[in-house]
Amino acid sequence: MTFSIAELAKNYHFFVMDHEVTFETIDRVNQDLVTISKVIRHRSDPKPERFAHLHNWHELVIFEQAKGQLITEFGQYELSDQCAVWIPRMMVHDFQIEQGNCVWTLIQYNFQADNLSRNEDVLASRLDADDLHRITGLVAWLKTSVAQAHYEESQHILVLITSVIARSTPVEGESRRHVGSIHKLKPALERLHDRSHPPPSLAEAASLCTLSPSYFSRLFRANIGMNFSDYAVQVRLKRAAMAIGSSQKPLKQISHETGFHQPAYFSAQFKKKYGVTPSDFRRHARAANDITG
Repeated sequence: MTFSIAELAKNYHFFVMDHEVTFETIDRVNQDLVTISKVIRHRSDPKPERFAHLHNWHELVIFEQAKGQLITEFGQYELSDQCAVWIPRMMVHDFQIEQGNCVWTLIQYNFQADNLSRNEDVLASRLDADDLHRITGLVAWLKTSVAQAHYEESQHILVLITSVIARSTPVEGESRRHVGSIHKLKPALERLHDRSHPPPSLAEAASLCTLSPSYFSRLFRANIGMNFSDYAVQVRLKRAAMAIGSSQKPLKQISHETGFHQPAYFSAQFKKKYGVTPSDFRRHARAANDITG
């Protein structure tokens, strides 16, 4: 899939460019306590890909304009214009966004902002016009606070944002339903997304979930939408893309660090996924950072 570097450069820094092709990053390349990304998609853009994942930070998404579903390990939530969701860390989740004009703001943070951060369930609400206006103002304030590294202030602002979402009309009842057995796959997904361990084999992943390899494979494809080996490759490619766009490491080193031990194979898989070679991807990244930095 190709991407629009001009649209990317206009809207946000390159380190979050993977939003252009999948909805969000699965692997943060910087260690900021808070990252904020504005995503704008047009009707002519390709439909955002689904990609079930989890990560070690909390997530807030404010949808100004979008339709689709948030799919988690325990339930599904219908998304619409003026909808906001909060997702706790290490919750397996996936977004199925319909093709069309979309605008959303993604906020990710890795500190405990309030008691909500101890929650283990998703918060999803529909915002009225006044609350959307309040949150938009708070997000603008949060951007300034983060830019100036006022993280204690940022925590208070996040408390206010989540408080507005918590008291808004919840997305629940018929719009939330059990969506299969993603939670049974969580041990394998956790290991795949753990950079301190090499990716598990199919047999190892099945064992982590205390399932037979054949049943694990069927369950994985039914819930994730692709087979386990293809998913593992996608995780590694996304990790490589973030490293290429945000570091000066040699491409060969990144290839090896992400589990691709044959550079030619890595380049071919990368181009198949992103529409450009790793070297062109880095060149576009530098150009985008020059524009937005």
